[in-house]
Amino acid sequence: MKKISAPTLQEAITQAAIDFNCSVIDLEYEIIQQGSRGFLGIGKKPAIIVANVKNYQKFSTHAFEDIENHASNLTSMDKNFVSHYEKDLCIDSSYEDRESVHKDFTNGVQNIHKSSESYVAKSFVSFQEEKEDIEELCKNIEEELKKLLSFMPYEIDQVCVTPYDKQTLKIFLDGKDSALLIGEKGYRYKALSYLLFNWIWHQYHYNIRLEVAHFLQMQEEIVEQYIQNIQKDLQTSQTFKTKPLYGIFGVIMLKRLREIYPGRYITLKQEKNEQYIIISCTE
Repeated sequence: MKKISAPTLQEAITQAAIDFNCSVIDLEYEIIQQGSRGFLGIGKKPAIIVANVKNYQKFSTHAFEDIENHASNLTSMDKNFVSHYEKDLCIDSSYEDRESVHKDFTNGVQNIHKSSESYVAKSFVSFQEEKEDIEELCKNIEEELKKLLSFMPYEIDQVCVTPYDKQTLKIFLDGKDSALLIGEKGYRYKALSYLLFNWIWHQYHYNIRLEVAHFLQMQEEIVEQYIQNIQKDLQTSQTFKTKPLYGIFGVIMLKRLREIYPGRYITLKQEKNEQYIIISCTE
């Protein structure tokens, strides 16, 4: 993860893509501070984000990929090794010489296979230790989160923390007062998500995906449907303004639109008590 500051949010995202040497669509980021131009330079604030390259793989995947790559390299070593000794065996030499070469060849192949077995064993142990570490971390966060929720006047009886991807933890909360924890238009959910992110990121260096009674999942499904409905307008208009958005809905849509249209200028605007997204359709 890397903290990036720039005059505008779009410039911060672009700078992140340059720093990580990847496309904007391959980034995942958390907005720490929205940029502000101020008035005549007074009150000007830079846009600040915490960014990283997306990793869609689960915790177990990368360990076994290393093993597969190593096995592939060992297979190449086997072929080179066999090719080398085949040439030696084909030369015009005495029976004793050929026997000696064959013995060296056999020992060499056995050493390669032992190396492969040792690497796989060490990688598996490393994977198991990593798995145990993250499971222990999730368990600790669960306990701390239960203590935090005990100070709130809500009945939340299900608290579960699990790995979501390599750099993100999923927090699932559910109970009789789930709707109260979400709040009107999702404002309380947004505040809780921000609070938990700041705690877990600063203490454990993990992003979070907060799910309260499947609220986030339903919001994401609504966003996908709305984006499908406006795609035709996006293709025919130079600029497009969404309907008024509230709470976490605007943040989810902003992130999704930037994933779908990485080459376009997309920003979240605030007017009085309403927020909406402006999309410049010029590539």
